[in-house]
Amino acid sequence: MEKLQLAVQKAERNLNKVHAEFEGQGSALAIEFRELKLQASIFQYDICVAMATVLRNNPQGFAESVSLKPLVHHLYEYDQLLTETLIPRFLKIAKDRNIPVVGAQVQELKREWKKELVALRGWINVRNKAAGHYDKNTALQVQMLRTLNADNVFAVAQGFLSFNMAWLKLLRDAGKAGEGEPVQSQL
Repeated sequence: MEKLQLAVQKAERNLNKVHAEFEGQGSALAIEFRELKLQASIFQYDICVAMATVLRNNPQGFAESVSLKPLVHHLYEYDQLLTETLIPRFLKIAKDRNIPVVGAQVQELKREWKKELVALRGWINVRNKAAGHYDKNTALQVQMLRTLNADNVFAVAQGFLSFNMAWLKLLRDAGKAGEGEPVQSQL
């Protein structure tokens, strides 16, 4: 729990820093990258807080599955946003601005955390019937919730947090390259 609390604090500091940058002035390119970074930072903080809440409350039995609903919902929604909007937006910005970031780097990120992404995308029915909504079919809702346990949801969440940290670094480096600054690190 202590390690996760440190992760929450780090995510909070990062979120506040990125939010302050987002509120600042800058070029159109800088603003684009700040928006992408802010979305990723909001997600990082949301997930860390959701995991810490589950651990702090230590729910038992069926309550554990129910307590994981917000986490599954956040993970699923952010993955959908990344796939459908943020990554394509990032790749278009990079292409339009001749920023030396290629889709291969994004694909490498996806490959590295493929196991977690596949597991997450497998929760579509859980998200649709139990996590993101209250289904009128209570028996189906309960059946979907029973598939969730802290070990597998946390494993996916931790993998996705790692993916998101790598995504944030890619955004940082691409943003600096687009502004003509030296890039600090590669993936």
